[in-house]
Amino acid sequence: MVNAVGLDETLYVREGRYRRQRWSTQVVDVQHGQLLDVLDGKDVSTCCAWFAARATGWCDGVAWATLDLSSSYRTVFDTMLPTAVQVADPFHVVRLGNTALDECRRRVQNETVGHRGRKDDPLYRARRRLVMAAERLTVDGMERLRGLLDAGDTASPDGVISEAAVTAIGALLEQSLAQPDPADEACRRHHAAHQANYRTGERVRARHILFAVTPGVDVAALRKRAEAALLDVRCFDGPVSGKSSYAFGRIAGELSNCPSGAAGGDLGWLAATDCAPEFARELFGHAEVGVLPRLVHSRFGLHVVEVLEREPGVAQSFEAVRGAVLMSLRQQAYVTALRQYLGLLAGAATIEGVDLDAADTPLVQ
Repeated sequence: MVNAVGLDETLYVREGRYRRQRWSTQVVDVQHGQLLDVLDGKDVSTCCAWFAARATGWCDGVAWATLDLSSSYRTVFDTMLPTAVQVADPFHVVRLGNTALDECRRRVQNETVGHRGRKDDPLYRARRRLVMAAERLTVDGMERLRGLLDAGDTASPDGVISEAAVTAIGALLEQSLAQPDPADEACRRHHAAHQANYRTGERVRARHILFAVTPGVDVAALRKRAEAALLDVRCFDGPVSGKSSYAFGRIAGELSNCPSGAAGGDLGWLAATDCAPEFARELFGHAEVGVLPRLVHSRFGLHVVEVLEREPGVAQSFEAVRGAVLMSLRQQAYVTALRQYLGLLAGAATIEGVDLDAADTPLVQ
């Protein structure tokens, strides 16, 4: 009983004046390492006829079919062995990978130095080493390959990584981070515990004092100024006018880097979509009214915020916001998985000058 069958082609002769190629196809019992037959040619019809001539039930017993990335042999297996699992020959897979790597080397060579490889070019000198099996590389050879990587990973003058690097990092994370979808029960528990986050129509009337973070600013000194202003508006209760604090409006007019400072920092009525996400997280989904007891951080800088009024909005059922809950939990799982993955990378690397939370063993995600 043949459980695994393989097809491979061989060029066995060149005939005539024009050296016409003659091919044969070897049919092999892969499990037992036996040659079953040799067919003249490598066309689909010849191979299909051989399988059709087998005894009844012979093809049904074949569970595995190996091939050399030939489209013709794939058609034969698709037609005659539709239930067999097709497996590519490792030799041809490696050769295909090596060919792609060599083509990439040639392209990078031309893009970086503007000409084909020459004997003094590092990439040209490393062309054979790049496709060498890892177990055949010497310590010196491995160091030379790492030197190529270091030479190619030069930092840009502005500190911004290239688009190619961003794409490569994204592909690595997609491959390395395992993120199973949250169970329905977990989504329901999250919704029950954070119903305020899924209200619709919630609005907040607020005002703020912005201490903008701009290029070259001393962030430590800026924070001290912001904390002093926060202390002033929370502890000093001057004359009032309506629902507004005199101290808050005065300090906003004097210190805020936002145009709203001219109006005492008044932002009017806001919905969550009117604000930067990090700013909205501090304002919405809470019950606090008055000056918030903490500085609010956003992409614009540091904010001293006073909530004047709230309109709570309408609570949504789990079914209505199932998609939003699922996305929220997926994001949380991604952040956790990313933190753990970076810890593993840090544990396997030698890093100097930066203290990272390294991990020596994989963590359960």
